[in-house]
Amino acid sequence: MVAAWGFDEGSGEIAGDSSGNGNAGTVVGAAWTTQGRFGSALVFNGTSSRVTGPSVSLGPAFTLMAWVLNPTRTAYETMITVGGSRDFYLGTGVPTFWTGSDNLAFGNAIADGVWHHVAVVSDGATVRAYVDGDPAGTPSTVALGAASGSLQVGAWILGTDNTDYFAGTIDEVRVYNRALTQGEIQTVMTVPVTGSSSPTAIGQWGPVLSWPIAPVHMLLQRTGEVLIFNEVNGGQSARLWNPATGTFTPVPTASNLFCAGHTLLADGRSVVIGGQLNPCCYTGIVDTNLFDTTTRAWTRVADMNFPRWYPTATTLPDGQILAISGWIVPGQMADTPEVYDPAVNVWTQLAGATRSNPMYSFMFVLPDGTVLNAGPDQQTRRLDVAASSWIDVGDSFISGHSAVMYRPGLVMKSGTHGDPDNMPPSVDGRTVVIDMTQPAPAWRAVAPMAFPRAYHNLTILPDGSVVATGGGTTGAGDNTGAAVREAELWNPATETWNTMARMVRPRLYHSGALLLPDGRVLMAGGNLGNYFEPNAELYSPPYLFRGTRPAISDAPATVAYGARFFVATPDTASITGVSLVRSGAPTHGFDQNQRFVSLPFTAAPNGLDVTAPADARVAPPGDYMLFILNGNGVPSVARFVLLAP
Repeated sequence: MVAAWGFDEGSGEIAGDSSGNGNAGTVVGAAWTTQGRFGSALVFNGTSSRVTGPSVSLGPAFTLMAWVLNPTRTAYETMITVGGSRDFYLGTGVPTFWTGSDNLAFGNAIADGVWHHVAVVSDGATVRAYVDGDPAGTPSTVALGAASGSLQVGAWILGTDNTDYFAGTIDEVRVYNRALTQGEIQTVMTVPVTGSSSPTAIGQWGPVLSWPIAPVHMLLQRTGEVLIFNEVNGGQSARLWNPATGTFTPVPTASNLFCAGHTLLADGRSVVIGGQLNPCCYTGIVDTNLFDTTTRAWTRVADMNFPRWYPTATTLPDGQILAISGWIVPGQMADTPEVYDPAVNVWTQLAGATRSNPMYSFMFVLPDGTVLNAGPDQQTRRLDVAASSWIDVGDSFISGHSAVMYRPGLVMKSGTHGDPDNMPPSVDGRTVVIDMTQPAPAWRAVAPMAFPRAYHNLTILPDGSVVATGGGTTGAGDNTGAAVREAELWNPATETWNTMARMVRPRLYHSGALLLPDGRVLMAGGNLGNYFEPNAELYSPPYLFRGTRPAISDAPATVAYGARFFVATPDTASITGVSLVRSGAPTHGFDQNQRFVSLPFTAAPNGLDVTAPADARVAPPGDYMLFILNGNGVPSVARFVLLAP
């Protein structure tokens, strides 16, 4: 590396160099801002501001890169130059490189009000450009020799003068005396100049796994397998994926389950409500289907009172299933909620609670037994099932494309709700939280995500943090050019996000993510129109790179509420946390079943004495993953535990 300017000083006239080469720069007329891509950055005025560094030398092979925001000039805007003969600039917004004798333009204009990472790479024979880690335009065959001169950001050097000033914000400038690969660019762009690209800091994505379908729906089973089905052929596409072997077992059913709602029953079976009337589109069905992973069999049970397409299914404290929302036919919503009692196989309407709710509503059982509707409407409310009535909660300020209950009664949602048929005019990364255990709960804004996102997923991890994966910066569900591939990790204690490692494939509309028992996050699918992602990737969070994992050698298969139970482990002395995470059931960006509960415990000979949740309002009955965590925050492989009355 030749130089690395993170622009994190925040004030003054010096831009420090983190490369170790002492190539600090002088800030001339540029304004500091705290709204950088990572930390602080510099805003350039387009007429006189720049950062001037010492003279450096580049060989035939080199890499120049930076993050840029809101370039506003319509002509030439220099981002990085070395001596004026190696000039990386924007020409009417298009990344362009001046070789000293020729201008090489790459791809399309990027002046869209969003942070973009830009890089130009020469291997001595070919010059390539990358935008947001992806190739831009067509590589140019051109032999370059060595070059030297002053390193400068924000203006081109013409003799002893400056010209072609940049108007906009620049952050995280890096200059290398070698050609970085695309993979290297995708790694370093996700971390600040002063940060780390180590998996211990940002985690790591595994290779892309080829799948037979692009899953739209996923449900974790107590066997550790994942039940998946997609758009094409509905229930006929259903399969069980085994993460241990990578194999798929067909488990078809007659109903078209595309765009259904789903959760898990109190006995651990999967329940899928509604779906799509064959052959297509937007029209719901009344079907209720149960899947038993032990027998690999589906059972069609009582029909709902209303057809539903895009409904939400929620397991209630008494083990019944709440169905809410969904289209009956295009434009006609199933406004009356209903409740399924598996003991008597009957659906009962909640006529007093009839009102229009958004499709795939974000529903969460609260510690008082009511059910919060947290979005994607801005206006939120909670449902008293027993009284068949709604209670207003208030304005959440954002729609949000996904939401999580990260602690009992505490909910976070982020981003902008995406709908390809009703695309939002803009997308942002705003994040809001609410504590529904307070006497007068109210939503409040916290730090936004680093990237604007729609169509993303939020997944709770064993340590109680939340990872955001996938999505895009526009309202189009198939705009792969706007895909956000970086994961972001949310810390509930600080209420802030940190950018994590970058996945390979775009994951947009119809993608899903869920936590696996081994602590990894499965991210799969994404499809709309002719865009399909019949594949998956596995994300290993940073905690999987922080040393030896604790182990659970034994735990009960069933636990009663409020009971103390014993978890055998050889790692008693190192354990600092015990948690339950409810088995995931995501679709369309929202997991209708996940939940996190931290459990009190005391050390005992050869294990832990753990106290189960007090009642089913804190943790509705059904299957949970039981994790133990050590002082480094490293979780065990989970054991499945059935919480039962």
